[in-house]
Amino acid sequence: MRRNIISALTLISMVIGVSTLALAETAAEDAVKYRQNIMKALSGHGGAVALIASGKAGVAGNMGKHVGSLADLVAEVAAAFEQNATSEDSEALPKVWTDPEGFADAVAELESASATLSAAAGSGDAKAIEAAVKDFRQSCRDCHDDYRKDD
Repeated sequence: MRRNIISALTLISMVIGVSTLALAETAAEDAVKYRQNIMKALSGHGGAVALIASGKAGVAGNMGKHVGSLADLVAEVAAAFEQNATSEDSEALPKVWTDPEGFADAVAELESASATLSAAAGSGDAKAIEAAVKDFRQSCRDCHDDYRKDD
């Protein structure tokens, strides 16, 4: 009887251990996918803002919606990279986690550029919006140059 209980407990422990390992791998993959979706959404809204600002496409009245979405997404960037999670699909360089101060500075620049863009969009000043779009996009490029694998 005692041997059966010990065998059952050993089996349960092994199953829990394997399950925990599988969950950790899934969680890392999910964290990468989550980050990638935030970055894709940033790119999409940033592209829409750039097209509206340049007068090439879109509806000027929708600028505020896209800028608001950018601000909401930018607010999630730092948290999206808190977990040191990578996968084959990850484009994040290990430097994100080995240089947390530098990465935090890059995120702060993105947040500042987003705030400037929000203020410019609210002003309706076409030149201010154009400059703010340029600065926002540059803050994205600067971070990608240092913390993202080359395309």
